[in-house]
Parts: sequence; C-alpha cells; structure tokens
Amino acid sequence: MEIDGRTVRDVVQRLEQQFPDIEGRLFDNGELLPTLQLSVDHVMTRVVSTPVRPETEIHFLPVIGGG
Repeated sequence: MEIDGRTVRDVVQRLEQQFPDIEGRLFDNGELLPTLQLSVDHVMTRVVSTPVRPETEIHFLPVIGGG
C-alpha cells in the first residue's frame, strides 16, 4: 500500500482511517506494543517517530525470543 506520512506513527494514523482499530493492534498509549518489532527500510527499530519517505518500506513483525 502507499500511504502518506512523515513518520511511522503518521502512516499508522492514516491507516486507521481505512482499517479501524489497526492502531490499537499495533500501539498501546502511542508506543509500539511490546510483542512487536518495527522494520523501516530493513532497519529494526521500536521508534514510531522514525521519519519515512514515499519509497520507505515499513513492516511490523512479531518479537522473537531465544537464546
């Protein structure tokens, strides 16, 4: 999908308009749920204020634990 936004949070807020409750499935009190990891252009982060560009790829992934 192509969604406008300056940050990951902006993109999710715009997605919320098309897919109600998606924000609730990804965020808790404005922060990424602890069970999720965020990939922005193949760089792992948990910072939802990460800037994005029109060609940015965003992926929400489950956290995988292990040792």
